Amino acid sequence: MHRIIRKVNWRQGGGELIGFTLILPVIMLVFCAVIMASQLGIARQSVEYTTYSAARAAVICENQAQAQQAAELIVEDMIYEIPGVEAGSATVTLQNYMGATWQKGGLIKCTVEVKVNTISPWTTSTVTADITMMIERPAVPASNP
Repeated sequence: MHRIIRKVNWRQGGGELIGFTLILPVIMLVFCAVIMASQLGIARQSVEYTTYSAARAAVICENQAQAQQAAELIVEDMIYEIPGVEAGSATVTLQNYMGATWQKGGLIKCTVEVKVNTISPWTTSTVTADITMMIERPAVPASNP
């Protein structure tokens, strides 16, 4: 065994080893970038579905306060199923294009924003999705006694 090790010419192939050692960090960076992009893509798709569900819950409510609460409940329930989302980082915003009037046929814009931790230890990405929907339920006028 000692004879075989002595017969190996260790000077040949040294350049390839040095080249591989120098290129290895670049290969790892590209690999991590591909994984990070796929993580963000999956998170974005899940956040878009969560935004759609929150908006659907909001447009069938009687008033804007109920709509905001319904959207927040949906997001709180669904956000834990998205991999990599920071706990408590989700925010839901409902914007009524009609101002203070909540009536059937009006438009709302539902925006959900979350922070996503990826494989990269030095960055946290923010994923935002929004959707515009029409209010489906009319506001019930207050009854006079």
